[in-house]
Amino acid sequence: LMLVISQYDNTNFASYRQGWQQLDAYQGKEVVLKQGDSVITGIACGVNDKGALCVDVEGARRYFNGGEISLRAAP
Repeated sequence: LMLVISQYDNTNFASYRQGWQQLDAYQGKEVVLKQGDSVITGIACGVNDKGALCVDVEGARRYFNGGEISLRAAP
C-alpha cells in the first residue's frame, strides 16, 4: 500500500484504473447513488481515468466525484 501511495503523485489514478475495474463489485449492476438530497438510480460502469464513478442513467453516462457519495446495490 505504501508503494502505491508513494507512486501516486507520478502516475495518478489512470495507471490503477484497470486493476480497479477488475475488482469492482458494482460494475454492471443496478445501483442507487445518494449525493446530498439527490438519489440517482442506474447501472454502475466503473470509473474513469480520474477515478470518477461512472453510472449509466437512462442510457446516458454520468460521472460523479468528490463530496460525500453513498453507493448501494439496488434492492
